[in-house]
Amino acid sequence: MPVPLNYNLDSQREGTTPITFSSVNLIKNSLPLAYHVNEKIRNIIFNNEYVDFAALLPQTQSTEEIHVIATGVKLMTTSNSNPKAISSMHQWNNAFDIFLSIYLTKYPHMMLDLIKYGNNMRKLGYESGIQAVKLYDEEFRKLRVVHRLDWVILHDELYRLATAIKHSGNYQQHSQSSGSKNSRSPFLGKTQQKQGKYPNGFCWRYCDTGMCGSKACKLKHQCVHCGQKHASDICNKRPTGDDFVFVSKASSKACDYALHSFLKLCKTIGVPIKHEKTRFPTTVLTIYGIEIDSNEMIARLPSDKIEKIYDMLVSVKRRRSVTLRDLQSLIGLLNFACSVIIPGRAFLRRLINLTLGHTNPQFRITLNAEARADLRAWFEFIEHFNGKLCFLFDNWVSSDTLRLYSDAAGVHGGFAAVFGNDWFTGDWPPEI
Repeated sequence: MPVPLNYNLDSQREGTTPITFSSVNLIKNSLPLAYHVNEKIRNIIFNNEYVDFAALLPQTQSTEEIHVIATGVKLMTTSNSNPKAISSMHQWNNAFDIFLSIYLTKYPHMMLDLIKYGNNMRKLGYESGIQAVKLYDEEFRKLRVVHRLDWVILHDELYRLATAIKHSGNYQQHSQSSGSKNSRSPFLGKTQQKQGKYPNGFCWRYCDTGMCGSKACKLKHQCVHCGQKHASDICNKRPTGDDFVFVSKASSKACDYALHSFLKLCKTIGVPIKHEKTRFPTTVLTIYGIEIDSNEMIARLPSDKIEKIYDMLVSVKRRRSVTLRDLQSLIGLLNFACSVIIPGRAFLRRLINLTLGHTNPQFRITLNAEARADLRAWFEFIEHFNGKLCFLFDNWVSSDTLRLYSDAAGVHGGFAAVFGNDWFTGDWPPEI
């Protein structure tokens, strides 16, 4: 039966027929939802592999948000276009609809499960924001490549990580940088003041040294971590950070098992975890600013670091003298690069020696012939360096093979080590 689209009362009084279109013609004359998605991406979706939702959006309108502003009787439209990634629930919903239109052509029996999944994501977005949705959705679909997780069932660990973003600094920073004035803190000045080494109201000199020396000082003379009468820098309750990396054979579930076991252990014993820095099993991981690729077996330096090193070398290599601050800054960058450029350490020693015995940042240091030669060597190498280092296939021996384990627990916590069936423990000497 035809479906009426426009019902005209005047035309009915005159005995004419309402304007109608066939439902078949509607489908025939409209563009498919995923008409712009190429065959390569479709095959990735059909094979239950991970796909970036931003790649599903059409280039002309995928990343465009239209804002309608009413001014009296006039209507104006403003648009923000071409962001590099999905940044709103509107964009995520569009991408998810396109994903559904492709995925369900091969797996139509999964329709109800995916509708429920989309509903769960919209609820999560309402409660915790788009960043939480992106974290959960991306990590869930990556895990599903290996474990074939059920779309309907919420992954408990991922959901906790996603909702934790709401209370993290990254989430607050994202909210403050958005276009809405209501999302910005009205107390920005006070927030910026608290970004120092210690909170407001505490005597910084006392926190650093354990003494103040000023009788007129009315600030708090106590540790910012525990409230006791000692310097904050030596408090055994001050927060510390350790990084843990798990490595296993390719196509195994050992990394996933190790990570979830570790998170469960930390939760049990009360060790806080920075969930925004947690990364689920992957073959490309950034550690201390170095990108490790286990597929290609290489380590990469970030391109921005290489450009910065190159610019500083161009600036310094022709000078007769540089300030201590500039030389130390260059040495710091080159030392970072040595984590990938292993032979480079031999060309740093003479530059470091020039800084010894000087404390004034503006003191000018003369670059001798040896230092100039080292700078020329660095420049010639960096000029043609692609930023990559291939792993050396040495015979690696792990601590598990040696059965040697050691750890330190702060100034007052002491240290301990276990070697096979033997062990020892002790306290740090006072001079340390």
